[in-house]
Amino acid sequence: MLLGNRVIYTVSNKMAVMADKRCWSALYVGLTLAVLLTLPHASDAQTWCTSLIDAFSSYNCVCRPASDSNDVVLDCSNQDLTSVPSMAPGKVLPTALIIHEFILANNSITRLEDNSFQNFRVNALDLSGNSIASVSDGAFDPLIADLRELRMDGNFTEPPKSALNSLKDLEILTLGDYKVNYLGDSDHLYFFSFKHLKRLTLRQWKIIAIEIDAFKGPNSLQSLTLLQEQDMVNLPLDIFTQDYLKNLKNLKISMTSIVEVGEKAFSDSMLNDLEELDLSDNLISDIKANSLEGLGLSLRKLSFASNYLRSDTSDLTGLSNLPRLEELDLSGNEDINVIPDFSQLNLADQTDVKIFLGNNNINTLSSNAFSGIAPRLHTLDLSQNRISSMAPDSFNEMANLHVLRLSQQRGVTTVKFALPSSLSESANSLTHLFLNGLNLDESSVSEVLPHMANLEVLDLSHTGLTQVPNLQKMVNLQELYLTGNSLTFLNQDHLIGPRETLKKLYLSQNPIKLISSCIFAHYTSFPITLALQSVQLECNCSLAWLQRAATNGRINLTHPPLCSNFNIESLLSKNATICPNDDFKDPPCENPYTTTPPPTTPRPPSLTLKLVKVTSNSLTLSWSLSNTVGTLRSFDVKITNSYGNSEFIRNDLHPRFFQVEATPLLPDTQHKVCVIANFQSINSVTECTFIRTEKGSGSGASGQEGDSDSDNAGIIIGAVAAAVLLLIILAAIFYLVVVRRRPKKNSGPTSTPVQPRNFAKSELPSMSEDSRTFTRPKRPVDNHDGMQVVAISDGQVNDRHARNGSARVGRAAMLHSDGSYKLMSAGDSSTEGTSGIGSVSGSQSLYENDRGLLPKTPPYHDHGLRGPRQPGYYNEAFEQDKYDEIDMQREVTV
Repeated sequence: MLLGNRVIYTVSNKMAVMADKRCWSALYVGLTLAVLLTLPHASDAQTWCTSLIDAFSSYNCVCRPASDSNDVVLDCSNQDLTSVPSMAPGKVLPTALIIHEFILANNSITRLEDNSFQNFRVNALDLSGNSIASVSDGAFDPLIADLRELRMDGNFTEPPKSALNSLKDLEILTLGDYKVNYLGDSDHLYFFSFKHLKRLTLRQWKIIAIEIDAFKGPNSLQSLTLLQEQDMVNLPLDIFTQDYLKNLKNLKISMTSIVEVGEKAFSDSMLNDLEELDLSDNLISDIKANSLEGLGLSLRKLSFASNYLRSDTSDLTGLSNLPRLEELDLSGNEDINVIPDFSQLNLADQTDVKIFLGNNNINTLSSNAFSGIAPRLHTLDLSQNRISSMAPDSFNEMANLHVLRLSQQRGVTTVKFALPSSLSESANSLTHLFLNGLNLDESSVSEVLPHMANLEVLDLSHTGLTQVPNLQKMVNLQELYLTGNSLTFLNQDHLIGPRETLKKLYLSQNPIKLISSCIFAHYTSFPITLALQSVQLECNCSLAWLQRAATNGRINLTHPPLCSNFNIESLLSKNATICPNDDFKDPPCENPYTTTPPPTTPRPPSLTLKLVKVTSNSLTLSWSLSNTVGTLRSFDVKITNSYGNSEFIRNDLHPRFFQVEATPLLPDTQHKVCVIANFQSINSVTECTFIRTEKGSGSGASGQEGDSDSDNAGIIIGAVAAAVLLLIILAAIFYLVVVRRRPKKNSGPTSTPVQPRNFAKSELPSMSEDSRTFTRPKRPVDNHDGMQVVAISDGQVNDRHARNGSARVGRAAMLHSDGSYKLMSAGDSSTEGTSGIGSVSGSQSLYENDRGLLPKTPPYHDHGLRGPRQPGYYNEAFEQDKYDEIDMQREVTV
């Protein structure tokens, strides 16, 4: 029990340290709040703006509160300034005034002097759109403490290296219009001092090649953008193999002369966490096989827009094995004339993808054009192609499609465009539908569109419609665009349906003569934006309702109608003259909503995942459903590691289970965790997340718990009142540091603070043939607590000592009884009763008893430090004992 007491003492010390840390945390929060109480609130930003405008009264600058802070934005752009504005004589800015963003863009500034920013405090400085030829070495020195973002354009000289080197805390840097042909050679290293830089953009530097050390220095770089480098003909692949870009998440190289992405271009890169790759607006005509190998496990967004890709060859074979891809942009490639084979993407079962194919030359949609990817499509953009026909089943299996753009097909205005019947498969999922610019076949419109119960945005502008489609099931519709059609009147029946949601209605450029006063009867979604540009109405008493609604704010007329009977003047300019009859009353409106509306297919619920605990070899996950629509049948849980191996699968979990513990898992490994909710009457719902297990540790993995109220206690107390909290914290620190840690009187040299009680025989560890006993000596041992550990052994006898009745101390691996010491290890070597709290690395064993974990054995040396020669537990309290071996004669049976 002495050992157990020692463990408790160690834990107590740790709790004391944690309490100390919590106190210091609370002190920090309290003092921070005290400082914040002295700072100006958002309402004081106007006062600061007044000070700034007064100080720079001779300039036509604009000041406004910053949108995301308590500071202000000073905008002096487009003023033809030749230098940085200087304050009027005698004016001094408050020392606490921080200009969140100082905008000097698009002026004629050519020089920055040492005193250009004297007395300024600025977070973000925008000098883009100037032609700055000269920057003194100390020009940015007054801004060093506060500046975090800089945007600046030169005049095609070399960048001001010395001036920039002083800004070591920059986080965002954008530099344009400089001239460095070979970036990164010994004379052109510009970013070495930016240790905290996260986003770097270089535009029009005349770069021909980028050397391997070009971006060495900013090891926290997360975004790199290279724009308008017309002399660059190859991807700078060497820089991507460097460790300093391992944190890169966004890479954009656009408007260059790069012609291809070579085979296995990224296979040796360090871009393991890259999520977005943008290679748009280049000259790429070929994507080699396996060209994106090495990016597949992390890449979510990929753009090859505005290149020279072709769909009728094998040029797209490099788009393979991208299981996590969520967005693919192939728009603006004029040689893509058929739908590419997207099945080679090999998307994961739970991945929804957005495909952009707009502004190509696709001329037809064949049967099952999106076979292999249709169930995964979330967004599909086919606008501005040359599509003149679509097979009836071209939209088969698109039950998850949310956004569809088919607008503005070039060169097919004379062809009647029939909506394919397979589009009805997306009726329960489609929220945004854009058909503007198509010469629609109205019979197909009346067959397909009325079933779109979940539409939120519907664009039917310039489609040749003569009547409004049936909206009765579109109870979620928010925006309806009918501009440029052949509508002649509008009454209540045309807008039955979205009475609680409709916010925008565009009717401009229609030959409408009559708008009934009942079209918005029983609507509750006011104010509603109504556009009636170029619409000429007969302005009389029957139209007075619209004038009143525009006056009281229920209708927002962005483009008021014209009065054909009042010299084509605006309705709003006529006031009361359109209805001189004071006795006129609008006709009564029926209430079509008194009957039960037709049932709508409910949306499936959404899943929310929450990590409860993660260790080196396990994780605990819980989940919840947003609603209980449909009959829940079961849950499935699938966990796959980054190597593509399935480590944990549980199918058909009972609907009442909302938590699972997954073990064993590989330590220090990224895992994809997916939970699938299976229903009887609606489609299954899937939610996935990525979780990395902890590294293996010899001391066992304690896990990362979810929410903890106790961890927030110090912060809550600190938030109450900073002054009161300071006194409480000082008292707590005095207690913990001085009083609690004061040694007890007459404690002696022993390191164990608690004296053990007498134990009954039944409480002592049970005996077995592989165990040894504790003995109580007849006389108390000096400087000990009355209990002496003779030995802990597994009973193994070393033959060399067996003849004289002694044996080496064993490893305690076979002591299973309650309260005894148990070996902690992982794998098949663990004995029965061993606690599976974590994996153990190395040769050092861990032991625990009913009090918790015991300390590890110190290393054995022959230089006077004592300890067992074999793995085991060693008690520091018995450093003076000499029992290296067990004397059989001294053992006493309890």
